[in-house]
Amino acid sequence: MGHPALIGSPEGVELGIDGVDARHLATPLGRGRDRRHGTVSVVARRIARRFAPERRANHGVVGFALTSIEMLRPSLGSGEDPRAMQVKKFYLAATGQNRGKTTLSLGLTQALRARGLRVGFIKPVGQRVAQVDGGLVDEDVVLLGRFLDGADRLVDMSPVHIPRGFTQQYIRGEAGTVEEHLSLIRSAFDRVSADKDVVVVEGTGHAGVGGVVDLSNAAVASALGLEALIVSGGGIGRPIDEILLNRALFRQEGVSVLGAVVNKIEFDRYEDASRVVTQGLNRLGIDVFGVIPFLPLLSYMTMEHIVGSLPGELIAEGRLDLLISNVQVVAMGARRALDFFKERTMVITPGDRDDILLAVLSAISIDPSKKLITGLIVTAGIEPPPSIMRLLRERQIPTYLVHQDTYDTASAVHDLLVKIRPSDTTKVCEVVRLVGEYVDVDRLLDRI
Repeated sequence: MGHPALIGSPEGVELGIDGVDARHLATPLGRGRDRRHGTVSVVARRIARRFAPERRANHGVVGFALTSIEMLRPSLGSGEDPRAMQVKKFYLAATGQNRGKTTLSLGLTQALRARGLRVGFIKPVGQRVAQVDGGLVDEDVVLLGRFLDGADRLVDMSPVHIPRGFTQQYIRGEAGTVEEHLSLIRSAFDRVSADKDVVVVEGTGHAGVGGVVDLSNAAVASALGLEALIVSGGGIGRPIDEILLNRALFRQEGVSVLGAVVNKIEFDRYEDASRVVTQGLNRLGIDVFGVIPFLPLLSYMTMEHIVGSLPGELIAEGRLDLLISNVQVVAMGARRALDFFKERTMVITPGDRDDILLAVLSAISIDPSKKLITGLIVTAGIEPPPSIMRLLRERQIPTYLVHQDTYDTASAVHDLLVKIRPSDTTKVCEVVRLVGEYVDVDRLLDRI
C-alpha cells in the first residue's frame, strides 16, 4: 500500500524540511470529510517547492509558511469587516497531560489568523517557565508568541506562574492571595484582548489542576467569564469518561462547555473510532469540533531537547534540530548493533565502548544521505578516546556526554516530555495542517 498523499495533492509532495520525506508526515483525509479548509495544504506545497531544494534556515521556513497564510486568507463569506466583530474568546483545557492542548492552541491560532482575524493568546497560569527578557514566561507562551508576531508582550501572555515550592508557600500564606493572582490575570487578559477579534486562553491541564492554590482551570475560566473547549487523548471509552469528568468540574464552577476535540486517534482505526467517539459524546450532549489522527512525528524529540533537558556536556557539535524517530540503547556487540541502526537513530552507549562508537561511524559512512544516526549520548562520564572524538567531530555527529549510567540515562530520555519548540519547523507546519483539516474552525467561531 502506498503512502497517503498530502491533502490537495493527489500525487503527494515532499516537504524536504529538515530532510523529512513528506510521505512520512502526511495523514489520510477521512472519507467524506469537509475539504473547505485547504489553506494549509497550499502552504505545505509552496514550502515544498521553494524550500526543500535549498534547505533554508528554520526561521525562514516558518516565516514563509506564516506569510503564505496571510496571503491566502479566505473570505469570511458575509462581507462583514472582522475588526467590527465583538471579541470572541474561549478557554482551552485538556483532560490530562500530553493530550495535545498546546498543539491545538498553535493550530487554532494560525487557522484563525488565516481567516483574517486578529488573534490573542494568553496562558493565565504557567508551570514550566523560562527566563525571557529578564522575566519568567511559560514555555508554551514562548512558542505561541513566536508565531503571533509579537502582537502582545510575553509577560501579559503569561501573568502568573507556579514554580517549584509555590504550593507550600501559598498554603502557608507566603505567596499572595487568590484575589491578587486573579487580579493579575484579569488585567493581563484585558490587555491581550484589546484590539483583538479572538482570544485563545490556554489552561494548565485538566479542569482541577491548580485547585490546591485556588487557581484551578475551572476557577480561572469562571473568573474570566469564559466557556471551555476540552481536548482529550485518543480512544473511545477513555476520552468520553475523561471529558465527562472535566465537564462536571467546569459546571461546578459555573462554566459551560462548548464541546470537545479528540486528539491522537490511531490511523488504522481512525474512520470507525472518530465516528463512534463523536456519536458517544453527542449522545451525552457534548459537541465535537474535531477528531485529529495521531501523527508519530509530533512525538519525535531532537538532540536539542536532549541537551536542554538532561545535565551533561556537548562534546561534539552537529545539527541539533534533526528529528529522532528511533532510540537505541546499545550494549551488544558491534556487528549485531548495526542491525538496529534505522534511519534517524539516536544511540545511547557507554563512552568506553569503542567498538560501538566505531560501528556508529561506519553506519554513517555507508550512506551519509540516509542520516542513520542523528545523535549520540555517551554515558558514565567517560569521554571517548581522542582518535574517535576527532572522527565524531569530522562527521558532525552531535555527541552528548552525561555522568549517569546507561540505564538511568535511557530512563530519563524515555520520560522526557516532548514539547514543540519554535525551532521545530517541520512539526509546526504539520500541526497547522492537521488542525486546518480535522477541526471545524468555522463552526467553533460561530459558537463562541
